[in-house]
Amino acid sequence: MGFDITGLGSVFDFLSKGIDKLFPDKDQADKVKLEMFKLQQDGAFKEMELQFQAMASQVDVNKIEAGNSNFFVSGWRPAVGWVCVAAYAFNYLAMPMFNWGAKFFVENAPVIVALETGELTTLLFGMLGLGGLRTIEKFSGKTK
Repeated sequence: MGFDITGLGSVFDFLSKGIDKLFPDKDQADKVKLEMFKLQQDGAFKEMELQFQAMASQVDVNKIEAGNSNFFVSGWRPAVGWVCVAAYAFNYLAMPMFNWGAKFFVENAPVIVALETGELTTLLFGMLGLGGLRTIEKFSGKTK
């Protein structure tokens, strides 16, 4: 049935097995299961509709934020993006070069430890998703 965030799928599966025991007639049991399935689908579609509305509302908030002339309102997303870029640049460019250079000149030089980037990766993926939509807007001519 796919990923069931509400847990209702397992309830409906349990009820489906109960219907088989309550209604020995297969046709009648199938009719009841069909009605139950319709209820389940209505709930799933309603949940998807609510999620879509929440995402659309967030997009509207993002547009208002981005259009604000105050740097502290419109600039926080780019700032977070640059923090991610700086951390990745340190981890994958600067740190290996520093460690190599230190070992090249001093045999027992201490090793610089890599930053923990798990949380940054999650943040960056979220931002890149929004960045992809921004690219679509640019190619479609909706923005400069």
